[in-house]
Amino acid sequence: MEKKKKKHSKPVNQPSKSSWMLSIINRESCTLCSKLISSISIATNSIWILVWLVLSMVEEDVKDDVNLYLMRELKLVHLVDIFSILKGVHLSLIVVSFAVFICYMCCSNLYTFYIIQIVNLVVVVYNIFFFYYIISTGYIVWHLFLLSLPLLTVRFFYHYSVIIFLVVGLWSIISWYKFKHIPRNRCSGKLVYSLVVMLLFVSAIVSLIKIGCYSCNVRSSLPGKPGLTAHRGCPHSPMPENSLAAFRNAAEIQGVVTLESDVHLSHDGVLFLLHDPTLFRTTSFSKQCPQLSPNTIASTLSYYSGPCPLVNLTLLSGSEDSSSTGPAGPGASNGIPTLKDLLVIAKKNEKNVIFDLARPINKYSTFYVNYTLQAVLKSGINLKKVWWLEEHNRSRISAKYPGLTLAAKSSFTSFKQFQRNNISIANEHWSTTGDIIKRLQSLRMAINMYTIDSVILYEYAWCLGVDTVTTNNCQLLNNHIHNYLHEACHSILLATPWLLILIVALLCLSILTI
Repeated sequence: MEKKKKKHSKPVNQPSKSSWMLSIINRESCTLCSKLISSISIATNSIWILVWLVLSMVEEDVKDDVNLYLMRELKLVHLVDIFSILKGVHLSLIVVSFAVFICYMCCSNLYTFYIIQIVNLVVVVYNIFFFYYIISTGYIVWHLFLLSLPLLTVRFFYHYSVIIFLVVGLWSIISWYKFKHIPRNRCSGKLVYSLVVMLLFVSAIVSLIKIGCYSCNVRSSLPGKPGLTAHRGCPHSPMPENSLAAFRNAAEIQGVVTLESDVHLSHDGVLFLLHDPTLFRTTSFSKQCPQLSPNTIASTLSYYSGPCPLVNLTLLSGSEDSSSTGPAGPGASNGIPTLKDLLVIAKKNEKNVIFDLARPINKYSTFYVNYTLQAVLKSGINLKKVWWLEEHNRSRISAKYPGLTLAAKSSFTSFKQFQRNNISIANEHWSTTGDIIKRLQSLRMAINMYTIDSVILYEYAWCLGVDTVTTNNCQLLNNHIHNYLHEACHSILLATPWLLILIVALLCLSILTI
């Protein structure tokens, strides 16, 4: 009987099925699945932060021409609003995940381990859907991120510093709590692993800060303050865009050195100022000429005669979208001015002139460039004051009119053509990288950067050492005399070594106390 009992009795050391399952997944061992989820969560969160930098930059200067183009053409009109909501949800998930992780480390509860993985999984799924939304809605321009990185890194330097110290401090507390009862020889591997992860995290943030500062092209001494180019006469003023009142007002601002506009050629041979190809947005065309289509091209109409003379139309006062193609607000003003009127104002106030010349859809389409040049010569303005942007027959124009100041964009013109065609001004977009700016400056090119309306972008252009910036906010930028971006970069570069010393000291103190 005793033998049978021994035969059928269970061994004392044989674990039960439930205890065997619990031993596989416990708080000390991380399964491959949990590691994978955690890794994906960290990776997607990192990408999410980069996307946040880009959209924050768009949000910072949303009234800029290019950002409006980005919003419309890439169908991202409502993305910023949706993103602000998603940002709150995502940050809440991160806080919950971190709180549960702290609870797990302190309470040593197995169930919190499962909660961590569930929250991580939710964050991963959320990020995947968010990225899918971004991709399906449109593609984010890479150069926008390249610009947003240095600017936002500098602006949020102190936020990054607080994050570093919070994470390092919490790591120290958690490590001390977790390893204080474990022999040093048993916990050394895990301690080294966690220390390496912590150092990688700190190095990534510090590198981001350094890249941001150097991307701003900070010099030992701040370059001269850029002059201002009045974009369509600075429509942020009460006057309508491309109106004589706006240009006269801009010419009186001390910091404005150039007047910018867009020129069209009418059917009867009059050069007039208008940004859009049609008249619907900025003039009273729809009310005074209801018999014509709103999409009627302006150059097909006559300035002094015909069914809808352009001289009789009135300009509308600008709205929030006046710097781009959007609906203008009500309010009558003076009529559509001519290029001759603009040149008179520029000559009287000794200002430069730059304009985009539109190819007309009329009998002048084959010789509109020469026609415009003759009009400029007849005005009597100094040719050096005219920044000629038109690319058509540029080499011939350069040889025929050596006094004319030629301007071009580096995106459409090679560096060799700059020297070959005697181009002296580079008209660059604000997203142009610092390397290209340095290359142009090495060729002794004057640089005009467009279109900059916010103070932070103006300070960025100032740090780059550009000569002029095209803006709709002439009064605001003219009154801005301090470059806080340059000062912040210098402070950061000086503070970074001390920050690293404090971090290393804190980590060493943590290791010694464990």
